[in-house]
Formats: sequence, structure tokens, C-alpha cells
Amino acid sequence: MSIKAQTLSYDFFVACTIFLMFMVIIFSLYSYANSHINDIWKIDEITKLSSQISEVWMREGTPENWNISNVIVMGLTSDYRLNQTKINYLNEMGYQPVKEKIGVGVYDFYLRIYDSANKTMFSFGRYPSEPDYVSRNKRIGIFNSTIVFIDTLVWQ
Repeated sequence: MSIKAQTLSYDFFVACTIFLMFMVIIFSLYSYANSHINDIWKIDEITKLSSQISEVWMREGTPENWNISNVIVMGLTSDYRLNQTKINYLNEMGYQPVKEKIGVGVYDFYLRIYDSANKTMFSFGRYPSEPDYVSRNKRIGIFNSTIVFIDTLVWQ
């Protein structure tokens, strides 16, 4: 009487099927958790960057009365009020040089200054079109003796 092992039995197929299903579930959960963590990391990064950039607009900059040729650190205020000349320099400098000066990195930004009637007094940058992530930061300032709102959007 010969005794042979049967490796291709029903028990083996059931065990392999259960093991493979278990591995697929583990891999799916790992992929979901990993993508969720990456999303949270990007949202946190964009939120911090939005806050930092909105702070840039509220500084005087270096030197205090900077122009396009001598700007070291950007800032749009003088005597705690938004300065029309510095705001005009943004348009003269262009989007990419301003983006590099304020340290946006791989993200894009949009600046909008508007009054209490929601009338836009100035806008600069790229407005988000179908973004994956957006962070909006709102500040209050004085521009031409009027209280205004300064929106900063950072997006990807």
C-alpha cells in the first residue's frame, strides 16, 4: 500500500483562497491609509503656507521702501496700511518672480483685496481652476483709507 500526499486538495485551495483574500484586504487598507496620510500632509502644508503668505502681505518688507530692483523681502504695507505703490510693483514684477520671492514652492497662489461690498480693488496671481487642495486665509487691512479684506488662496 503506497501512501502519497495530495498537495492539490480542496483544503489547499480553500487555504490559498483565504490567504490571498487576506493579503488583498491588507494591501488595500495599507494603500488607503497611505493615500489618506499623504492628503493630510498636503493639506497641512498648504494651510501653513497660506498663513505664511498672508503674513507676507502684512509686512513692510526689506528694505522698507523697496522697489522692483532692490526688494529682498516682500511686504505690501507702510505705516500699517497697504501701500498702493508696493501693490503696483506686484503686477510689474510678474507672477513667477513674486512666487519665488514669497516662497510658494510647487504650489500656486492668488491674492485678492476687496472691500465690505465685495468689490475687488486688486487681484494678483492665478485663480484656482479645478484644484486638488485649496487653503484660504483672510486678513483685514486698510487700503486707501478704507477697511478691506485680503484673501490669500494657496492651491495645487
